[in-house]
Amino acid sequence: FETQITSTIQLTGINNPPNVTQGVATVVFAKAAPAVLLFSDAEIDTIEQGQELTGLVVTVGGLVDGANELLWIGDESIALDGSTTSGQVSGVDYRLELIGDRATVTLSGSWSAGTVVQTLGYSNTSLSPTESDRTVSLISLTDSGGVENSGQDSQLFDPEITSLIHVTTNNTPPSVTQGVTA
Repeated sequence: FETQITSTIQLTGINNPPNVTQGVATVVFAKAAPAVLLFSDAEIDTIEQGQELTGLVVTVGGLVDGANELLWIGDESIALDGSTTSGQVSGVDYRLELIGDRATVTLSGSWSAGTVVQTLGYSNTSLSPTESDRTVSLISLTDSGGVENSGQDSQLFDPEITSLIHVTTNNTPPSVTQGVTA
């Protein structure tokens, strides 16, 4: 006599928070140069396939040159002086809050893993940028996976993922043009 036992196992997926592994941590921005990329070689992973990123919080510290200091996303920028506190840049919505020398930029929308983080850049359009360091930090990242079944869709980075920017004035040597003498 044979007894057969049947069991049913139900697997329920749980969303894991997205992850970023940082690449370059220090960059140099020289006067009149194009924007420098801050996290171009960072690796971004939503963990589960088919998810997109939906939120990113970034801070920029050490700001001293007003509207001349710009945070770039792709080929569009946000002035970090607080004069515009919300809008859209490169297809992503943003909110900006400026307290003292620190701007907090909150991005929201829907984009593929590397699209925004890897194209974050910094520039300063001042003809005499203040030579001091700026910091750009990734504070948190959210994906589209949701929180059902105790899942996590957000990653709060502790410690923050930071790029240090050395701002320098690109001293151009004087030029001499020979004139006609009498």
